[in-house]
Amino acid sequence: MKLKEFIYKNVNRIFPKRSNMLVFIPHGGMKNDAYGVDNYKSDNSLTFLNYLLSHYGKDFQYRFAVDYAEKEKVQRVLLEKYHDIDIECFPLFGLEYLGFWSRKKIAVRNLMNVFMRASYFFTSEGCTFPYKMKNQKLIFLGYFIPFKNDYDVLIHNDLRYNRTYDCCITTSLLASQIIAHTYSMPLHKFQVLGFSRNDNLLSNEKNEKLENFIKQSADYPIKKVILYTPTHRDYERDIHTNVRSILGFEVNCQKLSALLKQYNALIVCKVHSRQNTEALRKELPDGVVLHIPNPHYGLCELMQYSDCLITDYTSAYFDYLLLDRPVLFNFYDFDKYRKSRGFSFDPLDSIIAGDVFTDENSFYDRLKAFLEGEDKWKKQRIWVKKLVHKYTDTQSSQRIYDFVFHHKIG
Repeated sequence: MKLKEFIYKNVNRIFPKRSNMLVFIPHGGMKNDAYGVDNYKSDNSLTFLNYLLSHYGKDFQYRFAVDYAEKEKVQRVLLEKYHDIDIECFPLFGLEYLGFWSRKKIAVRNLMNVFMRASYFFTSEGCTFPYKMKNQKLIFLGYFIPFKNDYDVLIHNDLRYNRTYDCCITTSLLASQIIAHTYSMPLHKFQVLGFSRNDNLLSNEKNEKLENFIKQSADYPIKKVILYTPTHRDYERDIHTNVRSILGFEVNCQKLSALLKQYNALIVCKVHSRQNTEALRKELPDGVVLHIPNPHYGLCELMQYSDCLITDYTSAYFDYLLLDRPVLFNFYDFDKYRKSRGFSFDPLDSIIAGDVFTDENSFYDRLKAFLEGEDKWKKQRIWVKKLVHKYTDTQSSQRIYDFVFHHKIG
């Protein structure tokens, strides 16, 4: 037996488990999107943490992963906000910029104080846990409903997923089957309970910071907000010298601005956290603004405040279906994307519930039709929503809590 395996198998004698210690690991792109203690609504792990803090408070000890540079600031906020609750953060992200020995010290500290002691781990994306202590439970709270192909991108043949995760939360049987194949995990480990973050999406809370941002984004009153959420392009990972428009094709800026002003509309572009922004032209037409990540609101709130979604191959489309609002698809690089990444569905139009455009002229046609009130895809949206969402309420966090703590997992 290897020394490392021997240590892990016998470590319970030295580090007894704390039955009420919970660990939360948000999505790895949280820093790029400025998600955190207050800006939590777009992340499943942070949302579930917030839910437990609000409903069960002192019942648990809470530990959650943050970026190394943010640790001290976050800990101060925690002391002020939850002074009577046992909650701490620990550095897990942003360590790649530290020296070798600094990383090792932090890893050992995390191992001794968190990973060897906690009883439950909740993650927002598939994390690799090479070893799991006795009586520990690992729960993958889910990240997406697959739209594009992830099987050839993720480590689908890494059996560490299979060996460690006790439960994976999804939104439907179809989503479970696709993700099970992607991660090479048995289907019996999947539970259709709904994403915790969708409780936020379906709530009616106001966000004054976002409201002010929208009001100040144009010199005319805004009556329609259009959210544009393009996914990242694997083929754009390298820095490009020939940058492209954020829409992927060239547009007449004056014509687009005039159209948006005519209908008192605003387009908010929310770039994917993993997009190589060096490939994008920085100048935008009037009436088109870029969402700058900030600690006050994120994708969830942008969806809530929008009247229409423009997207391409991102799973944000499936989340947006819960709001039952029009969707437009920008497929300017469809053939190239299909060859470089591919999709989880074939034919793709079987799950498309909105008009498609591929260039400037078709973009104007589809956009103007929406601005004039056309909505011919409602029945198809409802059909696809039922396919990918079993639940359309605000009780997913409660369902997850009941399942994890009132049922035997694994």
